[in-house]
Amino acid sequence: MFDDYSYEYEDHSVYDNSVTDTFTDNNTVTSQMKKQRKLNEDYKKMDPDFNSIKMRVDGLLKKIEFYETGMTPGKKIRCAVTGSRFNEYRVGSSAEDLFFKVCYAVGDLGKRDSSFLFFDNPEQYERHFHCTLSTETKEKWNEKYQSEWRKRNL
Repeated sequence: MFDDYSYEYEDHSVYDNSVTDTFTDNNTVTSQMKKQRKLNEDYKKMDPDFNSIKMRVDGLLKKIEFYETGMTPGKKIRCAVTGSRFNEYRVGSSAEDLFFKVCYAVGDLGKRDSSFLFFDNPEQYERHFHCTLSTETKEKWNEKYQSEWRKRNL
């Protein structure tokens, strides 16, 4: 009777392997994610329009990353948050009014020229830079945006 019991439960490799495989799979996924993050960071550093600054927000230093758009007429407008370029929207055209444009001229980027940042709207800028804009600024932008949007959609 004892021999039957031993025989029935002597192979624990199925349980042990599944635990090990799960642990190994999790480690593999984690290391792959770390490698991907590192590649993304390296890719951003190679982009001349990418910037990373540290700002004090609520007493803590926070890293803020953004993409600038050069002001050469005809250049594609670039989203300051994601870095996406908009094929149909160009610098120097009325398309600029569809974005909330900010001139970043603090001087902490080590560049002589100002950087221009394009956001979807003032609220996106506020969230990204941890600041608050006046209602008047938002209303003026909204009027410009609505006017340009109407022209394009008539």
